[in-house]
Amino acid sequence: MPETSVLRFPPFSRVLIVSLFLGLLGTNQIKVEYTVKSARERNVKEAKMEFDVQGNNATIEFHAPLGGNTEFDVELEVPPNTNIDAHAKVGDLTIDNIEGDKDLELGVGDVRIADGHAGYRTIRASTGIGDVHGDGYGETSGWLGKTLKYHGDGKYELRAHVGVGDIHLEGD
Repeated sequence: MPETSVLRFPPFSRVLIVSLFLGLLGTNQIKVEYTVKSARERNVKEAKMEFDVQGNNATIEFHAPLGGNTEFDVELEVPPNTNIDAHAKVGDLTIDNIEGDKDLELGVGDVRIADGHAGYRTIRASTGIGDVHGDGYGETSGWLGKTLKYHGDGKYELRAHVGVGDIHLEGD
């Protein structure tokens, strides 16, 4: 059974997170559900999540001992207007219908952003090895790694980079 935590959080605040699914909560709270899996029972018992709130900024970090292929499956729900700052070494990141600036970086994995062309002023999405699928945001360039640059009339910025993997920007 997943652990659940709820944190009150002002709209248009900044959140730093690690490998997860982001969905819409519709309040001024953050809801986190996570499951820890590992080949070593000790790693599951010692795994932890930390919340740190400083004014309008919240940091959510996940920690586990090394070894045993420990992984976190995380679902995080945030207010509809939240700036997201997510960095992880390995994993997949999915963001559904969240307005705000996004700064996303994965070493290995896939990023999927489904926010219906949510009013971006700039988009810079790139992969070291992989594809960028823009769905109406323009053409990509590059051979082994791809880059997509977009300039629009919106107010938000999106920066996404994956070392090895794909980026999917899904519109309406």
